[in-house]
Amino acid sequence: MTDFTAYKTPILAVPCPDCLAPAGSWCKRPSGHKATDLHKSRLTSADQVFIDQHGEHAVISRTPEGWLITAGVDRDMHPIEKTSTSLETRSDPSSNKEGDQ
Repeated sequence: MTDFTAYKTPILAVPCPDCLAPAGSWCKRPSGHKATDLHKSRLTSADQVFIDQHGEHAVISRTPEGWLITAGVDRDMHPIEKTSTSLETRSDPSSNKEGDQ
């Protein structure tokens, strides 16, 4: 199961279909240098994996303690059900579990 709460940017939880960067690593330009942004295809892939795992109404949101995944929100924007959390926060947006190069 893909852990979207393990990274500073949840999209890093999936590999990039464009540049083939593995999960946890930032996207690369064709020159091999670090890309400014993550590839759009990676965002699309991450969205699909997230929906497949947590359902189409699930929400991932940033909290002071880390990421929070809920089944959705009610009309007052309160979480319906807590499903997953990460209490670890990171300061570098490109950092990951293993310490990206």
